[in-house]
Amino acid sequence: MKTGIIGRISLAALAVLFIGAGIFFIPHAGIQTDEALFAHAIYPQRCSGAEGWIRVAGIDLPLMLMTYVGALKGWLFLAIFSIWTPSVWSVRLPPLLFAAAAIPMSARVAAMLAGPRAGVITAALLATDATYLLTSTLDWGPVALQHFLLALAAWRFLSFARSGSRAALALSGFAVGLAMWNKAIAAWMLAGLAAGALVAARPELARLASWRNAALFAASFSIGAAPLLWFNATHSFATVRDNVKSDPGDLAGTARMLLFNLEGSVMEGYVFTEAQPDSAPPPRTNLLPWALLAAIPLTPLAAPAARRVCLFLAVAIAVSWLVMTQAGGGGAAHHAVLLWPLPHLWIAVAAASMLGRRPAAIRVAVWTLMAAVCCTGAAQIARFHQMARQGVSAPGWSDAILPLSGALEKYRGRWVIAADWGLLSNLCLLTPGPLFSSLDMEPNDAAFQRVFAIPDAVIVAPRPEIAVVPAMREGLMAYVKAKGIELIRVAAVHDARGRLVFEVFAFRAGMVR
Repeated sequence: MKTGIIGRISLAALAVLFIGAGIFFIPHAGIQTDEALFAHAIYPQRCSGAEGWIRVAGIDLPLMLMTYVGALKGWLFLAIFSIWTPSVWSVRLPPLLFAAAAIPMSARVAAMLAGPRAGVITAALLATDATYLLTSTLDWGPVALQHFLLALAAWRFLSFARSGSRAALALSGFAVGLAMWNKAIAAWMLAGLAAGALVAARPELARLASWRNAALFAASFSIGAAPLLWFNATHSFATVRDNVKSDPGDLAGTARMLLFNLEGSVMEGYVFTEAQPDSAPPPRTNLLPWALLAAIPLTPLAAPAARRVCLFLAVAIAVSWLVMTQAGGGGAAHHAVLLWPLPHLWIAVAAASMLGRRPAAIRVAVWTLMAAVCCTGAAQIARFHQMARQGVSAPGWSDAILPLSGALEKYRGRWVIAADWGLLSNLCLLTPGPLFSSLDMEPNDAAFQRVFAIPDAVIVAPRPEIAVVPAMREGLMAYVKAKGIELIRVAAVHDARGRLVFEVFAFRAGMVR
């Protein structure tokens, strides 16, 4: 079903509002190390860790950053950084734009499944979702490209199903292949989507099934996933060997994480902290989880076509989440958010089914509920805006990483050793010149001896209250004291609140006894 001009304007306006809300956050949090993981694909001279290098047009490019994380984002940013110096703006604006582009595509999917009202509701729910906004803008998952590629794949596959366009089918397969290369745990979502389709859309799948269509999809997928496939072919199927396992985690904990993602509170205390942490936090009022809960009993009241769509979404959500948890995932925000926008689609389809030939009171109640959900989501985003203005100093996200990068630029050609987890990829991305390394998570005397054997190395150590792994600094200081080594503080770096966050130390060569 086509979306009218008013619907298109509404979708465009929601995407623009989403971008505007995300732009506010860009300069307020320091770049987190996983957010900058792609730096290893761009700056191999000062970063290490990328795998499976190939040479294309005279440029050395890695295939993978980890055995399950591909270098697609690195390839994209190699082009971006050729015209835009690395900064919080050049790092964060592109993922925000990808996430914004996924909103109208997700809306188009909803409209094709359940009508234009469902499309507009989907877009409004996504555009006012604090979790979707923040995980995409900060993109430490990374998740923004996953949302974009899977939304594109679903949109083009439905277009193929309606029109028979093999170009749409090829683009869908290519997008799925890119998603798998970008992050192989896209298989979690693909498993759920496949299960939902088999349960709720077997007749449609049977109609579309042919050797020609299957071959075209497989070929297009193989092109998109070619780097992943080549890496595994030349590295003894490392992605499968290292990551395909049954490792069920804490189901109750992963369920709570999913709830926190739905209510938009998952960033509280993780990225953003209150200026006065001892003050009581305001009550959580986001209605998105309640809207999803309301959609469940509304589903049987919908028309048969809408019920089938809701059945598809319910199975897709359940199977994706179960596969995720059985693989040891789901315990982090950037895992649970991969289920997006399926919950929003379910709410939208159920709500749109109540807006047909229903009594006026029901239609008013449904529109009121949808408006309330969007308003409470927007209020959650506004609260995070207020917290961001106060300055961010959560471990791993401190805005002090930016002045720290500036303080380290003068150590060109020298080793910078990070005495904490989370200070490697981000410093490597932001700071040209030095060579970066990190202590082991549980450093021992041998590791410390290696550090102090580098005569002109400098050491970066966060204050204990802001460290991700305080034991790394504690072990360093205990070793220094035991060996009688004199550390000289050469820089003290403060955050936007004026708090001391990072200390940079040098030492005299040959002091280790």
